Amino acid sequence: MRYAFVAAERTQYPVRVLCRVMEVSTSGFYDYTHRQPRPDPDAQIRIELRSAYAASRHTYGRPRLVAALRQKSYAVGHKRVSRLMQEERIHGKSKRGFRPCTTDSNHYL
Repeated sequence: MRYAFVAAERTQYPVRVLCRVMEVSTSGFYDYTHRQPRPDPDAQIRIELRSAYAASRHTYGRPRLVAALRQKSYAVGHKRVSRLMQEERIHGKSKRGFRPCTTDSNHYL
């Protein structure tokens, strides 16, 4: 395809020259480049997110997962991790609330 040739050679020659030689418009070429599928930028972060969650025995929530990913040198924010957690259906576990164990207060009856 003409656009694929222009994309392959654009590191060596100007795009306008290549488009003129191949008899295509520059706007058509740039439209072609925007239509190409792009890799998921979150794919590697999703893998690390799932592994950190599994390593925590499914207990880590967003704050700890953000810290774990940042420790592995990923530039992530809390909103991005929240979105990925929702998409991956990951939920942190909270500690059980304090419930006092008292004796029967009516023991005089």
